[in-house]
Amino acid sequence: MLLGLNSWLRWGVNTQPDWTLKRKIFHTNIGAFIALLSLFLYCSTLLLTLRSWTITRIFIAELPFCILLAMVPWFNRQGLDNLARWGLAFSAVVSQLIAVFMAFGSYLNVHFYFTLFAIVPIAFFPFKQWRSIVFLLLLNTALFLNFEYFPYPPAAEVLGWSESTVQIIRASYVASTILTMFIFMWMVELVAEKNEARLENLSLTDHLTGLPNRRFFESVFQQEMAKSRRNLTALALAMIDIDHFKAINDSYGHDVGDEVLKHISRQLSQATRQTNVVARIGGEEFAVLLPKTSLPEAVEVAQRMRQALADSPYQLDERPLNITISIGVTRVDPTLPMAAAYKSADTALYQAKHDGRNRVVAQSEAPLALATPG
Repeated sequence: MLLGLNSWLRWGVNTQPDWTLKRKIFHTNIGAFIALLSLFLYCSTLLLTLRSWTITRIFIAELPFCILLAMVPWFNRQGLDNLARWGLAFSAVVSQLIAVFMAFGSYLNVHFYFTLFAIVPIAFFPFKQWRSIVFLLLLNTALFLNFEYFPYPPAAEVLGWSESTVQIIRASYVASTILTMFIFMWMVELVAEKNEARLENLSLTDHLTGLPNRRFFESVFQQEMAKSRRNLTALALAMIDIDHFKAINDSYGHDVGDEVLKHISRQLSQATRQTNVVARIGGEEFAVLLPKTSLPEAVEVAQRMRQALADSPYQLDERPLNITISIGVTRVDPTLPMAAAYKSADTALYQAKHDGRNRVVAQSEAPLALATPG
């Protein structure tokens, strides 16, 4: 049931390319849900407790607006987001006017809801529709002030209710106005937090491979260098380049090239330890950070990555496409700038390319080890 409600609240959200419109549509669906729920709960509670014909008439008169509120997410799903916003605003205002004119007048503080309707449109309408926001602000403010300073008389039946009942209903209208605002803002804040987390994740992730991007990698790199310097632990860096990747793109197209990048990303992730950080830092270039790993151990990990690609060729139309990688490995000196480690690993990678590709070359300050394919 909760999954169904979540899906209903997100109708029309994913079809929008603009993040602002996505947010506004979701807010509109939330607003419709809260309005529908509060309207139903309030009317049903009054009907059960008071058993009043006046309340029954209000409930019947507001049924069309309940249906309209339920259709708001459907409008958004059909791409009619502006109609959805106005459907919500119209239903909210008119349903309260029905309650005022058919029964309660200004007597039970029903008009306090107009203060809510004056504020919340800014959550539904994009800023470019500021005229709609201002119009609804002025309209609802005017309605509230009118009923506050020029009281409208209630129905005769309402005047016959006991003073205690009237006080309870008055207080409940004010309280429900505040509670509705609180619930709405709480749900909006939850959505905002989720969106911020998603955007933060997107900013740190390579969209094609799902691996961390260069920004995230270098942030972790700085942290690991500080740990290595503080704890006197080993740290290694591997730079990886796909051999003849341009030829793959030229021969099979960029779509196949993208699939090859995804395939290599999976193989690299599976061949490394959980504590290692694998990232895509360029077009066909990857980097692996190996904390608490000596240079000989890093060479072993690099050979494992190279061998994983050799043992698991990419399947193109059910035939294997052999892909190889060249890897340069270096010991990271945490007392030097990060750029020094990059330069050392790049030098080793260049040497691996120069020596025939599909191999691992390792060096620290000077070439330390050369590991060729077995």
